[in-house]
Amino acid sequence: MRRTRILFSIEDFKTQFWGRELSKYNCEIVHNGKKIYSRIIIIISGFFQGRRIHGFVFRYLNDNESLYESTLFFLRDFLTIFVCKILGVKIIWLMHNIDQETHHNHPILSRIRRKMVGLASNKIFVTDPNLIEVAERYGIKKKKLDWTCFGEVKRGELNQKNVELKEKIVRFKESLMRLGNSKVIVGLCVSEPAKKKNHYLRADSIIGKCEEDDDYCVGLVMIGNYPEGREFESAKERMTTTPYILLIEESFSVNEEFISEQIDFFYRGLTDQSVAYTLYVAAGLGKPMIVQNTGALPLIVDRENLGYVIDDKETGTPDKIVSYIQSWNPDYTQPFLKERSWEIGAKKLLQAIQKNEDD
Repeated sequence: MRRTRILFSIEDFKTQFWGRELSKYNCEIVHNGKKIYSRIIIIISGFFQGRRIHGFVFRYLNDNESLYESTLFFLRDFLTIFVCKILGVKIIWLMHNIDQETHHNHPILSRIRRKMVGLASNKIFVTDPNLIEVAERYGIKKKKLDWTCFGEVKRGELNQKNVELKEKIVRFKESLMRLGNSKVIVGLCVSEPAKKKNHYLRADSIIGKCEEDDDYCVGLVMIGNYPEGREFESAKERMTTTPYILLIEESFSVNEEFISEQIDFFYRGLTDQSVAYTLYVAAGLGKPMIVQNTGALPLIVDRENLGYVIDDKETGTPDKIVSYIQSWNPDYTQPFLKERSWEIGAKKLLQAIQKNEDD
């Protein structure tokens, strides 16, 4: 049985975990070099040295503020596609964002780049089975579509930062109790800055003292730096003035399992058609998701019974969150986790690359 070699455009923890599973099926993840043209050299040299690359996987197609560098990214992708077609390398687009990239500083160039990759791809993967219908609504042909998925990651890193974080959360809860709240429900939102993440703008709409049962209140721990921009600066000012939000503007690896006993739910809001990995973190810990009613997250959370979807027009949100959490059963997350794993996701990718005929 031949050894299948796959080259990913981006290497991160997700690539690492898919790679571990792929190695069980005589498949090798070829390391992508750091230089902008490394992938092209690897594909060509592998062909002539008997280490042929069988599949190239496009992942995030983000650009940056520099038009020059963004143009170089476009040209690199064009040459990658050209070389793959000449040498018979299957092209897979793992579409993390269906509608647009997280960072698209040059919208026209970004759209052309996405269109080019889409047309060249033998298969386009969305990152959850529920997103197949969403991708079809955005004009992607059904015969090209398939889905892959992520899986659980056990957070092994435990450092002083996480010990201090746990202590901060305990003190935060004590401060809310001193405000006359004998029962405190606390959510967690760990995030990197991006303008698509509207939890930065809406966080203060889900917190506060409950009206129906004023013994309860809902607080939120937010970890991460705020995006730039006037709208986000204004929101940040609101978040720092309310006693019901603990804002920690730092970027570090959070061990959610270590602090899980202090957390009742995970909070997220995305405006685009993508899957937040937080879904897997929350499900793995048996915690519900509370999500804003924007983007693709509400569809997945609602269908998979993973949490509660907030409607911006509704009132009494803290009461509704408390009521939902009181009725929450951690077993709700098991079907979601059973049907999605790194192995399932890896096998889907491998099958597409090993398939003889183009779709």
